[in-house]
Amino acid sequence: MTFPFDIPDDPKNDLVRKLLEYTTNLEKKITLLLEDNTCLLEDNTRLDERVTALENEIHRLKGLNCKPDIKPNTKPPETPEDDQPTDSDSADNSNTTAGKSDKG
Repeated sequence: MTFPFDIPDDPKNDLVRKLLEYTTNLEKKITLLLEDNTCLLEDNTRLDERVTALENEIHRLKGLNCKPDIKPNTKPPETPEDDQPTDSDSADNSNTTAGKSDKG
C-alpha cells in the first residue's frame, strides 16, 4: 500500500505501516457504513409515509375517522387586558355618547 509520505525501511516502521493500513481500511469501511445508513434512513422515511397512507385508507374503508390534519395555532393568545377598554377608550365613548345626547 502506498501512502502520501515515505516511511523509511526499518523493522521498527513495520508497525507504523500496519497501523496506517489498518486505519485506512477502517476509514473505507466507515464511509461505506455511512452511505448505507443514509440509504436506510431514506427507506425508513418512505416506509413510514406509506404506512400512514395505508392506515388512513383502512380507516376510510372501515368508515372510521382518519387523523385530522390539524395545523398548529400561530396566533398569540389574547390577554385579558386586550378585552378590557382602556381609560382613553372609555373617555372617548363617554364623550361620543354625551355629544350625541346634546345634539338630540
